[in-house]
Amino acid sequence: MTMSRALSAGQANSYYQQEFTNAKENYFSESGAVEGRGYGRLAEEWELKGEVQSEQYERLVAGQDPHSGEQLIRSVKSREIVNDFGEEKTTSEHRAGWDATISAPKSVSLAALVGDDERIRVAHRESVDEALKSFEEYMQARGGGDKPATTTGKMVAAQFEHTASRPDRTTGYAAPQLHTHVVVFNVTQSEEGKARSVQPLELYRSQRYATAIYRMHLAEKLQALGYQIEVDPRTGAPEIKGITKGYVQEASPRREEVVRVAEDIKARLEQQGAVVSEDARLKQAAARMDRAGKHYNHAEMRERALGMDSRHDHQARRSVAQARERGPIEFSHTEIVKRAQEAVTFAHDNAVEREAVADIRKVMVDALRRNLGLTTYEVVTAELHRRQQRGEFIDITREQRPKETTTRRMLEMETSNIQIMRNSQSKHAPIIAVGQSKQIVDTVSAQQNLKLNHNQQKAIERILSSQDQILGLQGSAGTGKTTTLSVVRAAAEKEGYEVRGFAPTTRAAKQLAESGINTETLQKFLRRREEAPPIHNRLFVLDESSLASTRQLHKFFRRLVPTDKVLLVGDVRQHQAVEAGSPFEQFQINGMRTAKLTEIVRQREPDLKQTVEKLSARKIREAIDNLDAKGKVIELPEQEERLQAIASAYCQSPNSTLIISPANRDRVSINSLVHQQLQHHGKIGRDDHSISVLLNRQDMTASNALSQVHMFLTKTLFAITARARFTPSKSVTIHASLLPTTPITQSQ
Repeated sequence: MTMSRALSAGQANSYYQQEFTNAKENYFSESGAVEGRGYGRLAEEWELKGEVQSEQYERLVAGQDPHSGEQLIRSVKSREIVNDFGEEKTTSEHRAGWDATISAPKSVSLAALVGDDERIRVAHRESVDEALKSFEEYMQARGGGDKPATTTGKMVAAQFEHTASRPDRTTGYAAPQLHTHVVVFNVTQSEEGKARSVQPLELYRSQRYATAIYRMHLAEKLQALGYQIEVDPRTGAPEIKGITKGYVQEASPRREEVVRVAEDIKARLEQQGAVVSEDARLKQAAARMDRAGKHYNHAEMRERALGMDSRHDHQARRSVAQARERGPIEFSHTEIVKRAQEAVTFAHDNAVEREAVADIRKVMVDALRRNLGLTTYEVVTAELHRRQQRGEFIDITREQRPKETTTRRMLEMETSNIQIMRNSQSKHAPIIAVGQSKQIVDTVSAQQNLKLNHNQQKAIERILSSQDQILGLQGSAGTGKTTTLSVVRAAAEKEGYEVRGFAPTTRAAKQLAESGINTETLQKFLRRREEAPPIHNRLFVLDESSLASTRQLHKFFRRLVPTDKVLLVGDVRQHQAVEAGSPFEQFQINGMRTAKLTEIVRQREPDLKQTVEKLSARKIREAIDNLDAKGKVIELPEQEERLQAIASAYCQSPNSTLIISPANRDRVSINSLVHQQLQHHGKIGRDDHSISVLLNRQDMTASNALSQVHMFLTKTLFAITARARFTPSKSVTIHASLLPTTPITQSQ
């Protein structure tokens, strides 16, 4: 499923006449019209479940009662305004609704439309309805003013089934493509029965959820019709086995065209400095900007489709014939249950990899995608419910928020971490007795020739005299944390403590080492075997604690002995952990005693210091205005001149220059210019060497990685048993050519 941006009333009516009901976009028919079907709980209450009439459609587009024409939603006309920055803008007009399009996988379209299997079209419609049923649960009404949106679960929509894509510009071929446009009208109904306009945010967030449900139901129905399926590893879609990738690609010229246009749009926007993500909206924009006319000869398209099928050895028609001959593909109930358990286990482990609390939709998507085609929607949802009842998943209820969940394991780790922190308070000997701390701090700072401000002095004394095992140091950027930690280290070592430092990143570890503390990454420490009992008392300093996850600190705390002390250093307003949890912030909320550094010391010039203080207080606009007024903001409108200036500034002072580029293309250009200038000045060698760089996949969580390893091992074992004869005394070398290129199926 992909959802469009909001449609204006004019757009919605135009699409209805030119696209949604127009049979010219239908692969099968050259005459008549595509009938729209009503859908939704609200549509049912308003008796719109059958064919949607044009008058009803137009009234819903205008926010009116479909039967009486009474105005239900206030219609807003666009108008010209001047905003706070003196810019002339056109306000948006009434939102008529949204176009949510659900598309069948290409091989399924080919079997249905070229292979003439009407049963697949029925399976597609039923799967669309199942996806919309769950999608509708997240329908919300706008709150108005400061009021939050409220979930109504009531939708009124019109479905239009189409069977062809637009012709591509190069060949003029309108390829068979089974898809359904679902026009979600901008009206819902509150519990009190009052008509309200729609808040679509949660609908956008439900696109992957609806897609997963559609695909699961479609896979089940295809197998019931006798089709063998295989999951496309790139898209996760169930494709019909026997229809090759080459055929699918040749039958998708419009998609290739849209991808090319999307790449051009992305490059152009990045050239202008915009940050562009490669998502469905970009492809939607490309599709609308590069449209060929829909007027084509249907008989000719049919002939071209059949000719293409013939060139590919009649794969579409042969797949249909084989499916009819084969009959329903069935698995044992035991196997279906086992696969559902595996799927939910994967979803459980993956749910809280990066967030302590997960949207239940994400859990469902992971579970439904995991063993697609090997289990059923009903059994997966039943297994998830059973795990919820057993307490493995714990529901999180927050007012006006979608359903969320966490795992019992995550809750146990968070509870354990907080309990360890609380139970160790006021029970440990201080590093330095309260009455002696000031004197020792004065001595150490004098030896290091450091002049501490009052804020730093008090923070150090509090750390050294604390009777807690775990305490915090909260400090904003530029408040002198490195200087503070240098004095803490020297004073603790003077009292016989071994001081060791950790940080979640290599860069942070290097910065902490500047305070004289022997430092390594937290991950390296946790991966080593547990050490022998310490001879000396130890003070562990964990810098950038906001980057440490709940799981990492849970492992770290388990390695502490009663004589250890821990100082967690960081800033709750800076970046959070990549993995799940925000323990540094949680500890402060739950009573961890924390020394605080608030006075900026890095910037000494008064005006610059004031600017940094504004930035620290999140007064971004005021801070930038201050810099601009003092000539500290330099603007170069010409791109080439600007990039050259940036590269030159960096090469003149690389250690004190930070380059931030919002556009990826500019980043590449700047890197190249910096490289050339460094070569010119002899700071790096003049010989260039090409190397391969492995990029970190942002979607690869630990659970996903284990899944990939599991699949590889399964394929490897299959290759050995299927193609190699051996005895335990023999060794076997497995060549890549022996490994299957598709996931192992139940029958295999």
